[in-house]
Amino acid sequence: MPSRGALALRTAAVLLLALQTAHSRPLVRNVKDHNEYKKLLKHHAEVTGLPVIVDFYSDGCGPCRMVAPVFKQMAEQYKDKAVFAKVDINRNYQTASAEQIRSMPTFKLFLFGKKRDEFSGADTQRLNTMTQQLIRESEAKNIEVTFEALKSFYQEHAPEKMMEMDDKKLQDILDKAGKGGGPGHYGLVKALKQKYKGKAPKTRPRAVPKQETAAEKPASPPSPRGGASKQEANKPNLHLATVEQLEKELSKRREEEAAKKAEAEEDDDDTPSFPIYDRKNRSDVENVVIIGSGPAGLSAAI
Repeated sequence: MPSRGALALRTAAVLLLALQTAHSRPLVRNVKDHNEYKKLLKHHAEVTGLPVIVDFYSDGCGPCRMVAPVFKQMAEQYKDKAVFAKVDINRNYQTASAEQIRSMPTFKLFLFGKKRDEFSGADTQRLNTMTQQLIRESEAKNIEVTFEALKSFYQEHAPEKMMEMDDKKLQDILDKAGKGGGPGHYGLVKALKQKYKGKAPKTRPRAVPKQETAAEKPASPPSPRGGASKQEANKPNLHLATVEQLEKELSKRREEEAAKKAEAEEDDDDTPSFPIYDRKNRSDVENVVIIGSGPAGLSAAI
């Protein structure tokens, strides 16, 4: 039977591992400044090829609060197929000004760095229809032609052309189409089909990184001596740590997780709290101000 110390050690280790995987980026990303906004569009235009759906909203906007749960539900439904973001025009006024937002909510949909649709109002049906359309287009065009596939294609269907090309020219063709695949590779396949009577090189789906690995989180460079990075060196070894060390590390990570959770809740909360609507702040007698006179004013009050 394991000792009490061994059980405590095992429990602490399990809790630490759970905390490591518990937190992820909110489904709906709250874009807080214009640099983050531009970086978001650039990253998904050049790296992932995923559609980006942006909700420009205001806390005091009734239709914005009405559509927020639907927007969040869509982010859950289309996770890893599209990116959902929101911009508070009162906090991120630079982005709102650059995008010329005049009414709320305003939705803008981007694919491969280009705006594909824009509309104002809580039209959730149009939002869902356009999102599905862009996802289908993204999946169709997010392909990659490998060097081996292109070389094999020319050897089989254009041997005379292949005699004129070396590996460098083949690689130049792929580089011009775009590194890593995407719409450029889709255009290359389309052009080759037209030229060679429907024949085209084999393709594979473009490798799309998960949303948690955003461009703003670059990998830590290796140490000059080829060893582990400083950050990795500072991480405790769970297999060699004592119970006290594990408890200390657990407490530290709980605090970090609480801070991350608070930030995530702030990002996900689209419904502001208005004191006037809180029941505890209201009395049994309501004060009513009638604007206007005559039957119209009385009807409005009722």
